[in-house]
Amino acid sequence: AKALCDALDKTIDQYGKAELAVAAEMSTLEKWLLYGLDSLGFPFNPLARKAATIALTRWLLDELERTRLRRGYLADTLRKYHPLVRELLDHMVVAHPILAAGPASTRRLTTIFGIMGTIITRGLGYWAARIRRVSTTKEILKGGLADLVDRVDKADWQVKHVTPSILVSKVVTGAGKKASWIVSLPPTTPLIGGSNPMDLVSDIQGMGELPNDLVDGVLKALSDAGVKKGEQILMIGHSLGGITAAAVASCKEFRSQYSPAAIITLGSPIASIKIPEDVKVLALEHRQDVFPALAGAPNPQTPNFVTVTRDLAISNNTAESDAAKQFMGTDAHAREFYRNTLAMVDKMNDPSIKAFKQAIAPIMVRGASVTTTQYEVVRSGVRSQ
Repeated sequence: AKALCDALDKTIDQYGKAELAVAAEMSTLEKWLLYGLDSLGFPFNPLARKAATIALTRWLLDELERTRLRRGYLADTLRKYHPLVRELLDHMVVAHPILAAGPASTRRLTTIFGIMGTIITRGLGYWAARIRRVSTTKEILKGGLADLVDRVDKADWQVKHVTPSILVSKVVTGAGKKASWIVSLPPTTPLIGGSNPMDLVSDIQGMGELPNDLVDGVLKALSDAGVKKGEQILMIGHSLGGITAAAVASCKEFRSQYSPAAIITLGSPIASIKIPEDVKVLALEHRQDVFPALAGAPNPQTPNFVTVTRDLAISNNTAESDAAKQFMGTDAHAREFYRNTLAMVDKMNDPSIKAFKQAIAPIMVRGASVTTTQYEVVRSGVRSQ
């Protein structure tokens, strides 16, 4: 009984300190970030909004610097201050009917930049996606989840040293020769790609669910490969590839022509994408990876959405633990580390992981016959393809 009372006293003390810390933070927000402006009657005063935005921006930059000096992680800082980042975006982004696609400011911001990206690419003379078959190969499916990352490696291949490709793999199983499909999608290559749609423009357009040349290319590749409605589709992508998988599975054209997909994302910021609940999602994120944190919100907690987070700092793999020491978090984004994480996930007994694996079991049949078509996808100067 005494031990229990001592433990309770200690807990009460800790709780009291936490309350004081929170109160101090709230006081700082009220005093220094000018959140009290609205209550003073200046909710629409441009100067007040500008002052609040500058103050909030300065404070967030100070927090980032403090994190760096403490050898913390940029990704942790972004996740911790998601609400404040959204508040900052609310001050920066003017509400407009075309941008009010949801409560998340990240979504409105990606809409703005996505529209700008479309204007740029169209201004450069690119009007539609064009696909080209590069090769067709046959193999036997290994059946492990981590082996799917090898397909993304192959997709991240330079066609003429310019454009990565996408893979569409037909998996044939059983005596009835039932077909299912695996689509493998690579990450961002250049920042502004011009004819190469694997660029930052596609990243932003995908997060904002805007018309997207890369999404258009994937849909054309599915049609060319002969995918039929009723056949199961599993899409896996790293970074931009994961954004694209989520955007494809969510777009009206895909949903009107094909059956709901399952997707696996590796280090992809997909929280701003409204993924339908009939799409099974397995999202892998490393704690130190800054890119998933750029979504500006945590992933949804819904029955169809499974998020697995791994801390590379406690890894026995020297390369992974070294990557975790980098403040910016770009090293933790490496696809080889996500391959290791997916291999661990494949061995987990968690019910949500089991449910996801059960959903894709008809596709992931070890020993199944696989025919893989590799497609080059480019932005074309022709208005319609």
